[in-house]
Order: sequence, then structure tokens, then C-alpha cells
Amino acid sequence: MQHPTGFTIAVMGGRTRIRLTSFGDVVANPQLWRVFPHLIIAAIMTAGVVIAGMSAYGLLRKKKGENHFFKTSLRYGLWVGLIGALLTI
Repeated sequence: MQHPTGFTIAVMGGRTRIRLTSFGDVVANPQLWRVFPHLIIAAIMTAGVVIAGMSAYGLLRKKKGENHFFKTSLRYGLWVGLIGALLTI
């Protein structure tokens, strides 16, 4: 987040520590509610692309009897990745 709130920076024994001072300030930060949905949708998009990649690999192995499963999961993975990419932007 570009505007962090609710923390302090303390140096203890030569080590820098960040400590939470107010969870309410973190949750009330207006920037959080813009960034959080973007992060979640990007994670869904990443999951769709990973599923599509694993399905494509499964199709490339060309084992008979498994093609229907991999084609279906590739289709779903690509759709989830596309929708996630459009919503992330």
C-alpha cells in the first residue's frame, strides 16, 4: 500500500522492527479498500492461468482417455484468467 497507517518503526538491538499500533487505522485506511479487491482478483486470475497451464501440459502428454478432462479444465482456466485480467485492470 502506498499510504500505510497504524504502525510504528522501532530499532531494537540494532534490528529495525515494524509494530502494529492500531488495527482500526489499518482497516479504516481508504487505500486498503481500493487495493484489496485488486489483489484478490489478481490472485484469481493467476489461479486460472496456472490451471490452464497445467491442463495444456496434460494435453501435450497425449494420454488417451484424459483429454476430455484436460480440455474442460483448460477452457475453464482460460475463462477465469480472461475474466480476472479484465477485472484487474
